[in-house]
Amino acid sequence: MSSYFVIHMNEDGEVSFDGPFNKDELLKRIIAGGLCAEAVPDVAHLIRSGSSIDAEGRLRDDAPDGGNLDLERVRAYLQAAAEATR
Repeated sequence: MSSYFVIHMNEDGEVSFDGPFNKDELLKRIIAGGLCAEAVPDVAHLIRSGSSIDAEGRLRDDAPDGGNLDLERVRAYLQAAAEATR
């Protein structure tokens, strides 16, 4: 069985994790596909209404085999997501 974790970022940029959870504990609307820091404002109203967001592809660089996570893109995404919840 897969386990899932929830990532939180506070206003100071500190990251914490909750979990693991199983899929039955996390059933709710999830927004995924094409998300990055620039796209978060477009779905902010859904985030504030309780939807979850999931991003990965647009947080990667152009390296072969799917690329590597670009930590600056990840940080910008997490900051945008935190701002969208306010």
